[in-house]
Amino acid sequence: MTLDKNITKLAHQIRRETENVIPFQQAWLTAAGQFGALPVHTMAPQERIPLRAEYTGESDAAAQSAIAHDTHGLGLDHCSDEQRAFRALLALALFNGNVYTGPTARWNYAVVAAYDPVMSPRRDQLVMVAERAPENVATRLLPVEVDGSRGIPGLRHEVSYTCHGQRSLCLRHLPTGAMLTITGDPDACRRGSKRSFVPRHRYPTIDHKVTEHERRALAAVPPDIARRHDPAGWSRPALQPG
Repeated sequence: MTLDKNITKLAHQIRRETENVIPFQQAWLTAAGQFGALPVHTMAPQERIPLRAEYTGESDAAAQSAIAHDTHGLGLDHCSDEQRAFRALLALALFNGNVYTGPTARWNYAVVAAYDPVMSPRRDQLVMVAERAPENVATRLLPVEVDGSRGIPGLRHEVSYTCHGQRSLCLRHLPTGAMLTITGDPDACRRGSKRSFVPRHRYPTIDHKVTEHERRALAAVPPDIARRHDPAGWSRPALQPG
């Protein structure tokens, strides 16, 4: 018998013993506690932090930044619509190591795995901790010449900053509006200084709109995948610099 069935069986037993006074959900939580299997959402935020860090490999400080009192569970399965659309695109060639053989495989941005990045997903942004060389990772992901031939089409440099002596780059994906932060700081601190809107290298910034080359590159993504995660089909208007 599986653990879930054991918990359910005990929950029904608890209800019978209390003449069904206790609601089933409360009885289920009581039974789960006896089996040492309380669901994550019932844990206090501070108790979830080390558990999340075990899953992601991020530091406790980074995990704490991602878990708030209104965070669902470990904060790994719930995110904004913008992030969901952006991560669906990344899943085709970054998260799956180019196993996917479609057009995005040619962009070759799964090469960043060589830098051993640690992903720290948040509701409103994706943080990539690359302690070895955050600038190099950004170079692999940002288009150099915005012609759609390499890099993530529509990704732009928004701002860079320094925290704990480590460089961080905040990048914006214009077609979805999602943010990607690449940082060398293992704690992924966002209170950095020396902020600069001018990148060190010739990266395109948010002042550069999505080009026709990039639109064609995004249009080459299978439409069923694009529509499934972004009803606008990657065609949302580019964000204007604020």
